[in-house]
Amino acid sequence: MTEEEPIHLYSYTAEQAIEDGILIEIAPELSKKAGYRWPVRITQGVSSLATPTEQEQQQGQNLTGRLWDILWVAKAMISNADPRDRIIPFDMTLGKRMARLWACLDTTSGPAIHIITPEEY
Repeated sequence: MTEEEPIHLYSYTAEQAIEDGILIEIAPELSKKAGYRWPVRITQGVSSLATPTEQEQQQGQNLTGRLWDILWVAKAMISNADPRDRIIPFDMTLGKRMARLWACLDTTSGPAIHIITPEEY
């Protein structure tokens, strides 16, 4: 690269990730009811963990209930975290599966909370 060549910087926004299906925005009514002032988005991995199997659905589990549980636990952990922390880990039991999740502050296009699996970071 010579001095005359421009440097190209690329930023992948949350909006692009939503359009691409990488992030899924939680219904604002649900996240507000859980006490969030900012948008909350989850990754495909979290969505997959939260989606109950057919057998779990027959036992009364549903996606909305599991999302509520995730939002509630994440909110409790965020409320007790150091305000300087940008990643807050927490553990969830979803059905018979234990999952480690992270609540992350995103400021790429306005404040939002992203809930992800560590593998998706």
